[in-house]
Amino acid sequence: MIRRFWLNNFNKRPAIRPRFTIPDMNVILGALSDTQGLTITADYLIKDLLLENKLKLIWKGQFATDNILFLVYDKTKVTTEQIKLARMLLKHN
Repeated sequence: MIRRFWLNNFNKRPAIRPRFTIPDMNVILGALSDTQGLTITADYLIKDLLLENKLKLIWKGQFATDNILFLVYDKTKVTTEQIKLARMLLKHN
């Protein structure tokens, strides 16, 4: 997402090297709310943290960055009802 955001807003790849790589975005945001740091994340993940003044938005970007998610499943292990439920939940969120 960072590379995509940078390409959309600066037309080049970021010339930064991350100091840490943490795979769970909630862990990253929790760490940032307790210390200093910088990250690029989806707005829906930080809405509550911004309202609680635990994080500060420094720039939203000039252009929106999309993050496309795909619903993938094993046909032999998932029922039609489970697929319908997952699709419904994804459409409403």
